[in-house]
Amino acid sequence: MKLAAALYPGLGQAGSLLNSGALKGVALKHGVSPAQAALAWCPCQPVLAIPKAGSVPHVEENAAAEGLELDAEDLAAIDRAFPGPKRKQPLAML
Repeated sequence: MKLAAALYPGLGQAGSLLNSGALKGVALKHGVSPAQAALAWCPCQPVLAIPKAGSVPHVEENAAAEGLELDAEDLAAIDRAFPGPKRKQPLAML
């Protein structure tokens, strides 16, 4: 499952996405949350993230991901954990 497809239904509802060892490792390396690591990955891909937030602190946490720059090692780790599909397939819907 490519991370972009996993992000579509929402980070909090994407099952094990935020518990991924790859995202946790990247997050730990940069001192951020796995959600912030996932949001920082999006601009590096042809993906648009529209994060949901239910509180001001959640909005601030999401916004802080903007300043996070992932290096090639980070991107490779996430891509290995969430390989793209071999063929076209529909995105999961909630």
